[in-house]
Amino acid sequence: IHYNAFTGAVEDLGIPLEGESWPYHVYDPQRHLLFGAGHYGNVLAYDTRERRLIYGGPPKLGIAWYNRCVMLDPDTGVIYSTDSPAEKIGDIFNPGPNEDKTFKHYLVSYQRRNNTFTRLRCYSPENPVLGRSGAVRAHTKRKTAEGAFWCFDHYGTMFKFFPAQERVELVGTNWGERGKYTTNMCLSPGGRYVYYIPGADAQAWKYGTPVVQLDTQTKGKKVLAFLYEFYVDKYGYGPPGTYGLELDEKGESLFFYMNGRFAEKGQPASYGRPAIFHLHIPASERPE
Repeated sequence: IHYNAFTGAVEDLGIPLEGESWPYHVYDPQRHLLFGAGHYGNVLAYDTRERRLIYGGPPKLGIAWYNRCVMLDPDTGVIYSTDSPAEKIGDIFNPGPNEDKTFKHYLVSYQRRNNTFTRLRCYSPENPVLGRSGAVRAHTKRKTAEGAFWCFDHYGTMFKFFPAQERVELVGTNWGERGKYTTNMCLSPGGRYVYYIPGADAQAWKYGTPVVQLDTQTKGKKVLAFLYEFYVDKYGYGPPGTYGLELDEKGESLFFYMNGRFAEKGQPASYGRPAIFHLHIPASERPE
């Protein structure tokens, strides 16, 4: 569907690939490319200017494109994910001893020219506690000055990905000893800070629902706010985690939503009552 936000006009553009849904997709306005990762193992590349399907179906080379990652490099137009078959996505709650620790989630890419799929030489690094590699689950939308995307795998392993060099660099974990499942992260305007809220599996309330600022220079983490106790005390509302987080252009306002619910303190704060949050970051807390 094409929706014109200025006129309100809506156009039905049809079904580009029947029987598939697109839980994750990204748009490249420079190249008029809409790319989607399908729930059932397919990918979609669609030219929005010519309104035609460029590619639709399973990725080439037998790649199992992880359908929760479509990392667009705005400089090159190349889109990245990991080669992560469903049976190799480990349990984020209880990584068990029977999981295949030897499997490596290699970075993969799609390039519009000739519909080129590539399996890169690097893979997401092993979690320092769990000893296993995971699928890329979150990443910054742009690269830092050194040419790196900051990423989390689905266990909460934190690393840098250098697409031009096809290499990764382990940083650590995003929360606690082994890390937490986290779905969104954003980079400050000057590239010094990464913001995120660990615990998108509705478990963040157990450790206060923290809003974290990571200093990319020092690798230090600072909690800007613990949300759970304040909101459950004042409103009876428990925020358990987020799947959406954006920083404004000035780097002073962080916007996110919580799919929480009203509950007594200490009770599970799961889904059901979404709420939108706005966190103002004082200038003293974000010198670039």
